[in-house]
Amino acid sequence: MCGAARSQSTTFSFSGHGILATPTATVTAGAWTLNLAAGGPSGALLYESGGGAPFLGVGPDGDNFDFNVVGGTSEFVAFSFNQPGILTGLNFDGVKDESLEYFILETNAGVRLNFFDSAANTTIPGAVDNAVAQGAVTGGIVYLLEVSGFDDEVIDLAIPFTAGQVFRLSYAEVGGGLGADFEPIVVPNGSRLQSLTVASVPEPAGVLLATTGAVACLAIGARRRSRR
Repeated sequence: MCGAARSQSTTFSFSGHGILATPTATVTAGAWTLNLAAGGPSGALLYESGGGAPFLGVGPDGDNFDFNVVGGTSEFVAFSFNQPGILTGLNFDGVKDESLEYFILETNAGVRLNFFDSAANTTIPGAVDNAVAQGAVTGGIVYLLEVSGFDDEVIDLAIPFTAGQVFRLSYAEVGGGLGADFEPIVVPNGSRLQSLTVASVPEPAGVLLATTGAVACLAIGARRRSRR
């Protein structure tokens, strides 16, 4: 069952940890330790909300508290954990459909998912499909939730990882040159990461089964969401 491994979940919300103008950071929640590293343009640093609404960004640039494309280079955050588990959710802010902004999640295990606003393929009709067809966007497509209290969020991921395995989350924009009917109608201005959620694998004997099931769920879910 796809939800079976999610019984013990932990959410890392990016607010009030003192992450300000630093290339790397560590956040602890219970038994979990999250390691973060800024990437992209030379001198990239992490910036976090000091309190209130959570958000994490990379700078220095015009707005340190979000992710942007700077001089043609995408800002990104690399992250890993101190123990094995399953990545189940990501919460963004400001991923705009009109601007064709999105985030790319990659792992060295071959995962590559693209997170778009829920309306990105309809506000500019067929824009995401066109980008995929032309090879400008590769990997699975996930349209973020914007219903019933969710906003720019995905809650049904099932991506297994080992202790120390590195994820890379990069901000990106579907650029021009893909056809007059598929151009962004609002200039992109960056987006933020608010939180991420992981689930533990409760029994050592169940790690292999949980991992195998998670991979299957990810494959099924990616196909389902790409047909939206």
